Amino acid sequence: MAGDSPFTVKIGGRVQYSAQLVALWWDAKQIPERHGVSIRSCLGRRVPTAPGVYAVSGRHDAQAGETVLYIGKADNLRARVPRSLTKSLYEDHAFGQRTLYSDIWDLTIRWARLEIDLIEPIERLLLMSHSPPFNSQLVRLEPPKVREHPYVVMSAGRKGPLLPIVAGAYQAPWQNGNKMIHP
Repeated sequence: MAGDSPFTVKIGGRVQYSAQLVALWWDAKQIPERHGVSIRSCLGRRVPTAPGVYAVSGRHDAQAGETVLYIGKADNLRARVPRSLTKSLYEDHAFGQRTLYSDIWDLTIRWARLEIDLIEPIERLLLMSHSPPFNSQLVRLEPPKVREHPYVVMSAGRKGPLLPIVAGAYQAPWQNGNKMIHP
């Protein structure tokens, strides 16, 4: 395999590959379904002020069952999560009232701490792997950056519908001779 890139794959063959494992321990909080609910007050102090990634799962008219609806990143989860979700999942009504979009329900907010230098590549891998409808319409069109290839994200805890393992190499196009093979 000398001279081959780590993603040159012979169908039915094997590839020598070196990976960096990233362990995410997810915590979660369900959001009650009622008008005027404040995400900030629901989460309270449960969400840490640490850096990390977060995901919203729930039900959506376009999906069967519970699914990942939104994924984000933050230098300070407690400050970012309520602000981001209010902007992404709520709509304005008369007299300044904001309510959840009518086609989503049974929401759960999940978060995991993460070292600051891993936030961007791990968020992108989660987006590419889950394609949540509220923020990833174009993310699968751009392949992962080479620096994202070696990461393997292993999720545990209250991960809900999040995939247990996400690998940057899986998102990268494979090469078989001169043909590109997409996973």
